[in-house]
Amino acid sequence: MPKDKVDKLLESSLLLQKSVVQLGMKVNKLANQIGKLLDLYTEAAEKYTGKSEIKAATKSVKERSLEQKIEMLLEQNKTIAESLLLLQQFVKENISKKGMELSDLKF
Repeated sequence: MPKDKVDKLLESSLLLQKSVVQLGMKVNKLANQIGKLLDLYTEAAEKYTGKSEIKAATKSVKERSLEQKIEMLLEQNKTIAESLLLLQQFVKENISKKGMELSDLKF
């Protein structure tokens, strides 16, 4: 595969990853806002009914936010791992085509 095509694919991949991260951040912000709204409704329901069990049944905004951040990090790590594996495969293929060994590479 020509170098310019590989460069374009890598650039497209990076742009896509950036878009996914931005989308994840916006979804996280929206989830936080919805969580705050839910907490507001829960608080109103507690005051109206006088029951505190409602609050115990729902997760706090911080707990939901933390869970979402961890899930987002896991997805990012999967994407990074897949990208690194593809890069490793690409390097190995190019090295084998040129008849080189990994020890010949200088970093």
